[in-house]
Amino acid sequence: MLNLNVHVTFIHMMMEEGNGMRAQYTELAKMHCVVSVLIRCIDLSSLRMTNNNIAPPPPCPYKTYPIICDTLEPTVKYLLIRDNYSYLKKCLEESSVVELEDTLALLKYVCWECAQASKEILLELLYYISSVYSSELRPYLDCLLHLLLINDSWQKKRITLVFKGTADRDALLDIVQRNKSHHQKRAYQCIKCLTTLLTTCTVAYNLFMDDRDYKSRWQNAVEWLHDELERRPYTPTTSTQYNTWCSPGGVSNERTNGYYLERSNSAVLTQQKAAELLPDEDNWSEEEVTEPGKEEPVPPQ
Repeated sequence: MLNLNVHVTFIHMMMEEGNGMRAQYTELAKMHCVVSVLIRCIDLSSLRMTNNNIAPPPPCPYKTYPIICDTLEPTVKYLLIRDNYSYLKKCLEESSVVELEDTLALLKYVCWECAQASKEILLELLYYISSVYSSELRPYLDCLLHLLLINDSWQKKRITLVFKGTADRDALLDIVQRNKSHHQKRAYQCIKCLTTLLTTCTVAYNLFMDDRDYKSRWQNAVEWLHDELERRPYTPTTSTQYNTWCSPGGVSNERTNGYYLERSNSAVLTQQKAAELLPDEDNWSEEEVTEPGKEEPVPPQ
């Protein structure tokens, strides 16, 4: 299939370029999956550059298939990087029909030690997170989390971009702040994503807790979530045991489009985990300076 340039043909078709042809909606996902597999059989070393310019970059841990093509052909390279990685953005745009597993695998394989691809995809994800319906947020937040957990030399840069945002892209905490009043489920899902990131990634936790502004805004977000849950009625069901991270069936802030937050088991657990990340109240008002020889903070277990 690589020798026949199937991946090139499919990308042309999905980008609406192949002799005016347009793939059928139901077939589009299958073609994306095939392209994902084929691209992951190609050596992308020519796209990779470490943050400290060490050459060559370390081997990519997201290589899920044997490398069949040792070099990246000019045509394939052009299709991948042109218009700021427009094909990868196309995968995100059609995430509802593309298998998330294949999309994630492709994104992580391309973004490993690749600053430009990482930046473009993260900015695109922030756009979708701030604009799509709340019931459609989950795949974008999952993609964001997976990319931020890529442990290469650009990890800190990726996390900082999502924490700070840009002139035309809101950071995650900005999205929380803007949606507290009228799109509470969006704000809640962003808090849940940040909670998962901070409790599983030491790099993100240290970056976050070293910035007083982040901590102050995080405290406001956690207090808002607590207050909203306190004023919402609890809706239990006798058939569901509430001992997991997931919301009980029928009560969800991730699968419905309502504006206002629902008091689900998942939301309560999220608020509790988020509150555990707050600094001790006794030390909150003090100027925080790391003493010589003092260990850096680590996420709570």
